[in-house]
Amino acid sequence: MNEPHKDDPAPTFFVPKAGYHALIEAFGGKDYFVGTPDELKYVLSESFSTQKLAVINVIVDPYIGSESGRLQHKN
Repeated sequence: MNEPHKDDPAPTFFVPKAGYHALIEAFGGKDYFVGTPDELKYVLSESFSTQKLAVINVIVDPYIGSESGRLQHKN
């Protein structure tokens, strides 16, 4: 690829451990950062009970599902 922006990440690329969830605070919502299934279960329950806007940033294993092939090069 000889394009000038060949090394830029695709628009759908997420930076691992980035604080995307923190943006919701600007809108009066609640942010959550989750790394385990137990945390997710707790956070889902809490976020529904607060009845506020919420963003839940869930960290997943990037290799899950790789046995069926990777589609990253399609971005």
